[in-house]
Amino acid sequence: MSQSTITFKEFIDSYKESLGMEGAEQLIKQAISKAGIAHKSEFTKEEALKICRELKQHSGFIGIVGGILNSRIIIR
Repeated sequence: MSQSTITFKEFIDSYKESLGMEGAEQLIKQAISKAGIAHKSEFTKEEALKICRELKQHSGFIGIVGGILNSRIIIR
């Protein structure tokens, strides 16, 4: 059932091209703590959607990618 979990790496991979590894990690860690979730390597679908909700608050590219991730997670 690992399909229903979303990894920290998966979030990082979505942003590292544009923000670099450090920038991507910082962004995701920030979104995780704003969502009130403990930092870990895998998240439930529900937690992942909360993280996406935080990412979508950002303007521009970060928010757009957050929306794409959100849609991808919903259809899993």
